[in-house]
Formats: sequence, C-alpha cells, structure tokens
Amino acid sequence: MSRPVTSRVPRSSARTTRSQEPAVSQQEKRNNRRTTVCGDSDTIRLSSPTYMKIVPVKQRSLPTPRRSHSPAMSSASSSSSSSDSSFSDSEAHTSPGQNTPDSSPEPEPRQQLGTASLPSLFDDSTRITAASTVVNGIILRLVDYVKEFKAPSELEFSATTKEQPLALADNEKNRPFIDQLCKIAGLRSELAAIPTHGDETLEDKVQITAVAIGRALEWMKEHQLKLYEQFATAFDHVHSTLNEYVVSFEYPSELYFVSDPEKYGMVLLNNDNNKPFIDQLRKLVGLRNRLAAIPTHDQPERKAKCQAVGAAIDQAIKDMQKHQYKLWKSNSKAHRSPPMNSASRKPSARF
Repeated sequence: MSRPVTSRVPRSSARTTRSQEPAVSQQEKRNNRRTTVCGDSDTIRLSSPTYMKIVPVKQRSLPTPRRSHSPAMSSASSSSSSSDSSFSDSEAHTSPGQNTPDSSPEPEPRQQLGTASLPSLFDDSTRITAASTVVNGIILRLVDYVKEFKAPSELEFSATTKEQPLALADNEKNRPFIDQLCKIAGLRSELAAIPTHGDETLEDKVQITAVAIGRALEWMKEHQLKLYEQFATAFDHVHSTLNEYVVSFEYPSELYFVSDPEKYGMVLLNNDNNKPFIDQLRKLVGLRNRLAAIPTHDQPERKAKCQAVGAAIDQAIKDMQKHQYKLWKSNSKAHRSPPMNSASRKPSARF
C-alpha cells in the first residue's frame, strides 16, 4: 500500500492575505467589525481587532491554529498543523493566491467578547452619569467648606476706598475669610463648566447646586457688610449717647468734698448729693473707652469721626472738672465736712 503523499504547505500559502480574500468575506468582516463599536464613531479611535478568528476547512479538516504574537509559538503551530494535515498531490501543489474548493475558508462572524453590550465611555448615558458624579462632589465640598468655616468677629477694611467699597486688605487677619470666598467661588466656576447634555434631571441638579453656592457666597458678603457697618453702628451709638448725656445732665449747685482739702484736694465724698455728678463723670469715661475700642482700620474718614467724638467727650469731662473746681474754690462749704450720716461713711470718689 502506497503511503499518502504529505507536503508541508508554507504558512503564507495556507492563509490568504486581505487583498486575496473574496469580496463577500471582506464585506462580512467589515460588518462584524462594526458590531464591536459602541458609541460615537467620530470620537472613538480603535486599533485592529484582536478577537480570535476560527476558519474551518470543510467538515473533516482541522481548524486553523490561533494566531499568536510570539514567533516561536507561530512556528510550533505551523509545524503541528502541517504534520497533522494530509492533502492529495493536487492539493499540495496549489499555487499561491489560488483557493481550491477544499481549501477556501468559509468566513464566520468573529467571536464576540461581550463588549457590545457595555456602554461606551463617551455615550450620552455615561456622560450624564459622569457629570452627575462631578456635581455630587461639588455639593460635598461645599458642605465641608461651610461646616469647617468659622466666621470672624472682625475684619480689616484698610483697603476700602470710594471706588472699591468693602475691599479687604490681604493680611493675616483677613486671610481665612478671603480663602473661604475663593474656595466657594471656585466651586461655582467648576459647576458652570459641567455640561448637562440636555438632560433635564441633570440640569435641575446643577441649578439647585448653583443656588446653594450662591447662598453661601451671599452669606459671606452679608457678614462682611455687617462687620464693616459695625463701625457706623458703634460710632453712631457713641455719638448719640454722648449728646444724650450732655443735654440731659444738670450741673449741681453744691458738692461735698473731703474735710482735708490740702491733703486730698478736690476729692468728692461718695454721698447721695454727689452721686449724679459722679455718675455723669463715670458714664463719660466709659463712653470714651467704648469709642477707643471701635476699629478705624486706618481709614482717614473713620479716624476723623472718632477723633471728633473723642474730643467732644473730653470736653464734656473737662467742663465737669471745671465746675467741680469752681464749687470747691468758691463755696465755703468745700472746706467743711457735712453732717455725719450713713452716706458720708462711704468711700470717697476721686477723679
């Protein structure tokens, strides 16, 4: 019995090139390739497919070995295929570029790996989900910023001018407040850059978040204005109180002093007769201290107002001291002690 003639067919002849494949096979490959693309073809760039291709040779022929990127594996695969396959003389001498009925491959659809069912990173639903996630992050950061911020009790407005009202000086005292303003304003800019892709739900979410950011910024501005107006409020209160003290006060016609004027001078006794005069002096001194505590922030206008009111307070105190001296000097009772009573035993008041 004669042995069948076997011949090792070169790998290049067993596999047809893309230009040599039938037109139907190439068209079907292009159709199969399209089924693996999801999303917008204008925004996606895919390389050559790497899916495994199985090409049967009739029913009794073995499948073409899987393509390998390793030269060693390719050589071993080719050797194994040639040693296990038997062909007739006519099959062994098929010229390159020709396909016999037995050797022509029947194309089948590529094996799908399940990627067609997954959403693309650039399709509408994924873009909307990604944008919604970014909005959620902005909301969380806004909540953290508001919770962690401690509102200052005082700000320095030395940079304020008529052209730039409420301008804050860039210094250590104002730095936490300025940083908070910048962070919240940054969130508003990030939110404005997020595309909504025409999705109504996402648009509503962005709008609600924008309102929350706007409220946080508005609260910051209101607090800044409140601290700025503290000067006007405190100053107006001191000024109006001074006028009230001066207008309502009645100078006494008599005061009682200590018994030894050479030793104690014009020291007043702390009795009922001297009490209105002593209280008036104490209120004026307290008002002067309150005026000194009002911050002017090195603004000339504020300084001028405080200096004017301070001078008025000092003048009111001097007027009372002059009246006290006048009574001590001219009144003959200034050198005599009043009748001993419970009020005269109280400590004396010195001014």
